[in-house]
Amino acid sequence: MLILACQVVLASIGAITGATWNTKNQDVTTYLGTTETPEEDKHGFGYYLITMIGTWVLIFTNFVPISMMVSLDWVKLLQGNFMQDDATMFDKEQDMETRAQSSNLNEELGQVEYVFSDKTGTLTCNIMEFKKFTAGKRFYGLDQKPTTKQLSNVSFHDPAMFEVLENESDPDH
Repeated sequence: MLILACQVVLASIGAITGATWNTKNQDVTTYLGTTETPEEDKHGFGYYLITMIGTWVLIFTNFVPISMMVSLDWVKLLQGNFMQDDATMFDKEQDMETRAQSSNLNEELGQVEYVFSDKTGTLTCNIMEFKKFTAGKRFYGLDQKPTTKQLSNVSFHDPAMFEVLENESDPDH
């Protein structure tokens, strides 16, 4: 709002100055001969003020976008400083604080577009455990710790599955 008010004040000063000059200097030939005779271009102060204020507003229209860009850059810089000063953003493994190398990156934080994974866990250290499965219309796998048979190399436990495997007359065998 301050920048807009500044723009209006400057445009008004320029329009008043221009309208005053045009009113006092109507006898000077027109710029680049736009009219046949100087008498055809004689207007009052109000006409010049209205046309000049529009001209000056157009001249100063770049104030708002430029000032907004400067304001956004300041905000990004301050956000980067806040991130560097945040004690909770500390990497204990590398014994390193957060460093904002670029003020443009903090607006993109949290916007994940692509996740790269090679499915071996080398990038993300994924641990996939086989605990439950469905075969036909039956569901196998219990959430409790095994007390009897358990398969090695998986976290699966369900005695019902072993009963089905051992009973060849079971329809789900």
